[in-house]
Amino acid sequence: MEEWKALAETAPGTCTTVALEIGGVLDTVNCAHTMLGAVAGTLRTLPPAAAADVPADAFPYALLEGAHRELARLEALHASAGYVCEVYAQRALADREASAPYMSWRGHLYDAVVGAGDAKESLRYAASEARAAEAALRVSRSFPGGSQGWASWRAAARRLALDAAENAALAIGALRRTRDAVVLESVEAPRILNP
Repeated sequence: MEEWKALAETAPGTCTTVALEIGGVLDTVNCAHTMLGAVAGTLRTLPPAAAADVPADAFPYALLEGAHRELARLEALHASAGYVCEVYAQRALADREASAPYMSWRGHLYDAVVGAGDAKESLRYAASEARAAEAALRVSRSFPGGSQGWASWRAAARRLALDAAENAALAIGALRRTRDAVVLESVEAPRILNP
């Protein structure tokens, strides 16, 4: 039992680390969201005869895919911390459901898991839509500027960039909820360990 308690006592620190690193993921997704908005705005206003065009690297799908990978890593780390707290609570608390700190911690754990799942789904969609927007822009360049094909593919690229930005915004909201829930877990965990 003492081994589990010693291990569980590391959970609040792990949760704090996870919450801080989710902040870094949030910064990345905020940057991608801003880039996607700029791309969509440029595609809306750029005239057919303009010499400049949207550069290929303006589509931040690599940032979004990296954010997804980092969130998956943090999700696994968070799950490990949750597991050791749960095992300790099973062994140490006679009636877990009667323990207010345990139930509060468990609610925050659930909120964090759901938020991370929502964020990962939104990041997947945003990255796919950003890739598709870049592909649509490439296709538009195969048509003469101002032609029907050019305009249709540009409109598709803009719509996809807007969809990607919308999903990035959803990911931002889910990441904030996840981070906040993990912070609350780190506050509640010591109350389970030292009732």
